[in-house]
Amino acid sequence: MSYDLVPEQFDVDLGDSHWLLWADLNGESHYGAWVKHLSPYGGFCGGFVRFLGPEGDKRWELISVNPPTFSPSLLCSCGDHGWVRDGKWVRA
Repeated sequence: MSYDLVPEQFDVDLGDSHWLLWADLNGESHYGAWVKHLSPYGGFCGGFVRFLGPEGDKRWELISVNPPTFSPSLLCSCGDHGWVRDGKWVRA
């Protein structure tokens, strides 16, 4: 993912300065998602969560596409921590 993306280029505004962009791979819809947010240190940061992949690999459970809901929570290296539930960012 390019960190040059701006919030308007994402698929879902999760609120609380968090955005989601669905990722497809080899024809698999919703293979994963990029979650980007405003960093407490300025600029943007975020990460990628994967829903599909080889057994035994770390991945998140995609509970719902619309509204986006997945588990477990996300913990960013900047310390931002929360869940994507019912299409919203819920702080931990």
